Amino acid sequence: MLVYARYYTTSIVLIRALEQLFKDSPEVPKEIRFHVVLDDRRDLPMARKALPASVSIHLQYDAIQPYRDTRKWPEETVSRWEKSYGSPHLRSFLWMERALEGRPEGVKWRYLLCHLDYFEKLWKEIHPSLYITGAADGLLPWTAMTVMKANGVPVLCLGPSRFGKKIFVMDNAYEHLDIGAVYQRIRREGLLPEQRQQAVQLVEEYRRASVKPVDYIALQGRLKRRRLLPNPFSAIRLARDAFCTDAGNFDMPLRASLERALKARRTALYNHLLASTQTAVLPEAERFFFFPLQYEPEISLSTQGRGWHKQLELVKWISQSLPIDRWLYVKEHPSMLSGIRPLRFYREILSLPRVRLLKQSINSFEIVPKAEAVLTITGTAGWEALMFGRPVVLLGHAFYEEFAEGVTRLESRETLPAILLDMRRKWFAQEDLLAYITAVMTKTRDGFFFDPRLYPEMIPDGLGEKNLRNIAAVLREKLPQPVLS
Repeated sequence: MLVYARYYTTSIVLIRALEQLFKDSPEVPKEIRFHVVLDDRRDLPMARKALPASVSIHLQYDAIQPYRDTRKWPEETVSRWEKSYGSPHLRSFLWMERALEGRPEGVKWRYLLCHLDYFEKLWKEIHPSLYITGAADGLLPWTAMTVMKANGVPVLCLGPSRFGKKIFVMDNAYEHLDIGAVYQRIRREGLLPEQRQQAVQLVEEYRRASVKPVDYIALQGRLKRRRLLPNPFSAIRLARDAFCTDAGNFDMPLRASLERALKARRTALYNHLLASTQTAVLPEAERFFFFPLQYEPEISLSTQGRGWHKQLELVKWISQSLPIDRWLYVKEHPSMLSGIRPLRFYREILSLPRVRLLKQSINSFEIVPKAEAVLTITGTAGWEALMFGRPVVLLGHAFYEEFAEGVTRLESRETLPAILLDMRRKWFAQEDLLAYITAVMTKTRDGFFFDPRLYPEMIPDGLGEKNLRNIAAVLREKLPQPVLS
């Protein structure tokens, strides 16, 4: 088994879940050889202490050293990699990595090729029977998954679900659950009483806002700790991480991090300047479509957005496609500080006809139930819309994309005006939604990932025995059959 434990996302919980797996099933490390890849050596002491000596631990950057190595590769090697791993070409890997922001072109390519070389050599050395990873949230786990899948290695990707403390069990990085056939079978055969009860309960809890994604729960704690004034200790920590740890290899460059932090300090000023022009209360009589902005930079936009990633252009284009009797409501993402985007971004939205910029503080649960449809690139707001019986226009990829009764895929700009006209009469049966939820639950397990270094308030639940046993159970479920006998 090859396990990728990523710093600041999955490493601590994944390592502790492996520890739990070995405690509950002591025969596992005897029958299967485990290899754990760490992308930051700061996790090494914890991994050595938690895992049996039989587990091999690989320090990624000891082998790669992308910024200190001037190695080059033969043209035929790079061409083979592009043919084997490019989709459609290798440059698409570079779009998703914030660590490459502002770096020279040569450094970007050496960074990518070093990782392709590393993971391909690791595959040849280990020949794993299963590759285990958390959500592919950047170039590194994405590259590793691509190499493993292209060479025939089964993949277990444990990604965050969008409802409560549950994870999606996938074999890809797109949040593609591949449940179309399951969904159609459930529709044909009908729901069992217990399936209906579970689906109805989930809808009711969701509408009461009592089921939230774990990252939303974590976000609330982070917002409470947010400072309005510059913190010199943060700058010192960023500098230390960039130059004295592996973080400089996979996190934002120090210059970009400091620049973003300084921009964030403009938030209070921007909010004051925009206060009189933003809509604080939804007008009662207006009929509208809702387009929630997404956080940037974000891997979902670069890898799942299917090219629909310039959000200001999208807002302008949607406004031009509106039926004459409809409005477009736009709202900033809850965790996107308004100071990070330029003020011009919001002013251009406010200048568009029949477009309202809502206050960021308005809960989307107040907006979605009143909208005639929700337009989104990859966002969770699309799932919220379905849970409230509202149709969705989906531009990119999302886990709910196979629910054709409620989701309309946008394939070209030219079709949007007709789609929006149709949205005024679009509806779907509650029974179909319950069937789709039941299909989604077949790819869902109890458990969640978080990083205690970022969200200490979640440690009691996240590192509690219940959560670790839940994740360990998923791992055990996917191990080769001889271990299960």
